Amino acid sequence: MVRTEKGVLMRSLAFALFLGTCMTNEVNYRTVRRLASQMLEEEVAFWMKHGKDPRGGFYGVVDERGRPDAFAERGLVQQSRHLYAFTALAEAWDSRLDLVEIAQEQYQFLKKYQNPETGLFYFRKDYSGERKTDAGSSLYANAQAIYALATYGKSMDDREAVQIALDCFMALDAATHDPIHGGYTEEKMDIVFFRGADKASNSHLHMMEALIALYRATENVKVQERLDELFTVLSQKIYDPASPIFAYELFFKDWSASPVSTIGYGHALEAAWLLKAAADTLGKNESIIAEPVAKQAISKSFDTKRGGVFDEAGRDGTFLTSNKIWWPQHEALLALDMVYSSALDPKVLEQLFSILTWIYRKQNDPNFGVSRWEVDRHGEPQGGKLDLSSEWKASYHSIRSLIQLSSE
Repeated sequence: MVRTEKGVLMRSLAFALFLGTCMTNEVNYRTVRRLASQMLEEEVAFWMKHGKDPRGGFYGVVDERGRPDAFAERGLVQQSRHLYAFTALAEAWDSRLDLVEIAQEQYQFLKKYQNPETGLFYFRKDYSGERKTDAGSSLYANAQAIYALATYGKSMDDREAVQIALDCFMALDAATHDPIHGGYTEEKMDIVFFRGADKASNSHLHMMEALIALYRATENVKVQERLDELFTVLSQKIYDPASPIFAYELFFKDWSASPVSTIGYGHALEAAWLLKAAADTLGKNESIIAEPVAKQAISKSFDTKRGGVFDEAGRDGTFLTSNKIWWPQHEALLALDMVYSSALDPKVLEQLFSILTWIYRKQNDPNFGVSRWEVDRHGEPQGGKLDLSSEWKASYHSIRSLIQLSSE
């Protein structure tokens, strides 16, 4: 939706009132928590009112006016992320009955995507979840399904969901694991999102994310071994902050950087706090690597003039766009929250609050309180992606970060 003058004015007044009730001479964590709580309530209200389809699942598309496309196709990534988000919400908000019911319904919808012959999940289905519109499988998308199912299964004590997640992992691992160099190749997958390389940092950080949840739910030895391997891959091959190839996106099988690779600071920020989570899950002492990764990524991507972070750069370090994408903002919140929690550095907290206020005042739609995909420095939508929800834009990045920041 076009940013209406009324919507912008009301949001500016609300923000001014919010600041007026806080200690305005310095930022403190209570200020962050209060704003994050308000933003989370707005975010949840949007998805429950405009995103949830009473027929099952979440709508594949919701346009800039909050109108759903009732017959749009629905991707596995999108539907998995909604399952994760509402499972996490139900757990954070004391098993609120309506959230539990949404999570349970979403679980039933997501099961329709599984291929019973392989254990893997189809990439895309129609609005009903009954008809395949893309029968291919993707490493990235299946990792998202594992993450959501394992999180749901553990939280809801649903052993079926955990078993489905474990079966999917076993099938995915058998098809894609690289026993020589470690990690996963995608040559046997039907759907690959890149060319000119064999491995992607994005797929690996989401596999690590999935295996953190799966190991917590199963304590399976093979899952533990692969999680340990991915921790090493991400901390030593992809996101070593002392390496000249820090945060490259694409690699060959031996983990040398592809010449077509860009530099992904958004993914580095996401990987940083996931490395800490992986180390904690495995009982490792090496979680200290996570903070240098976060600090390096922030130092390269943070917009000191306006707040927020830039996502991606070319090999020369020049940002590909001066616009801001929604999801790196939320991953930056989690990375900075991790760094702040260890040392209580007020400068880190100021950066965190700066990004949070950027999201609230610029990234989020003033009429719905949910992030737009891409905005310029004035908060005007850019890039032609105006829909508030689509196959690659769901609730999990934002709800996950806001749950963390708003929790006591």
